[in-house]
Amino acid sequence: MFAMSPPLTLAAAASAVARRHRLPLVLNLQDLHPDAAVATGAVTARTPLRALRALERRTYRDASAITTLSPAMARTVAERAPAGKRIEVIANFVDTAAVTPGPRMNDFRRELGVPESAVLFMYAGNVGLSQPMELIRFAANRLRLRRDVCFAVNGAGVAMADVERWAAEHANVVVSGYQPGERLGEVLAAADVHLVLLRPGMGNVSVPSKVYTALAAGRPVLAAVDADSEVRRIVDDAGAGTTVDPGDPQAFVDAVLRLADDADGRTAMGDAAREHSRRHTPAGAAAAYLRLFEEVAFAGR
Repeated sequence: MFAMSPPLTLAAAASAVARRHRLPLVLNLQDLHPDAAVATGAVTARTPLRALRALERRTYRDASAITTLSPAMARTVAERAPAGKRIEVIANFVDTAAVTPGPRMNDFRRELGVPESAVLFMYAGNVGLSQPMELIRFAANRLRLRRDVCFAVNGAGVAMADVERWAAEHANVVVSGYQPGERLGEVLAAADVHLVLLRPGMGNVSVPSKVYTALAAGRPVLAAVDADSEVRRIVDDAGAGTTVDPGDPQAFVDAVLRLADDADGRTAMGDAAREHSRRHTPAGAAAAYLRLFEEVAFAGR
């Protein structure tokens, strides 16, 4: 049996079903919970936090194997799971045949009203509590006189209303909702630089899949993430962009300026990004999971 978390309650439900039917359970952790809820301030009261921690420990105990997205996540889980629990790192993936580099001046960019002469920094994805969207607001305000730099926020989430409110006050920020799946490549190609944003403390509890799609689209990444995070390691190792501390707004602005003023550098980073994305294929992830499923299944016989 295979289950994903979050939500942690889904993992708990899968654990109960696996126990009832005496099935081995492989638990895939996309984020660590309740760590993510604590880091964003969504959970602060002690009683619910204790309950969530107990639920977390029980799901780890019941799983035959646990997979995480990064070595840092695996280390955290190992500290909480029973000794000897099988924990493996299997990264997320991107279909590099479906997501390919495309022309930046496309219909979606024209719909946003962004001219060819501008360098477009785009955040695409969930707009929630985990993302420090105020970094974009700070940069947009500081760079309001740079007509060749603009920002786009494409997505939805609990923080989107706030983004829409302050974006209306900035001529260099455009906002749009999620687009149909068939437009994914077009949306990704419209950006000159993709933004990956995670609040301090989130770097080792989450690895946003958007980093892989940005790489596959052949665009550089500006990531505001913790220094020891998997996202920073990917971007730095690939030479696919720039990383800054998520708690340093001025460093974010400085990085925007460096990228905006270096067209050749952006091209080189985009090429490196595309090349690196080929390491994270669906076939590679499927092979790793198939091997794990077979070993877990035979171990129970």
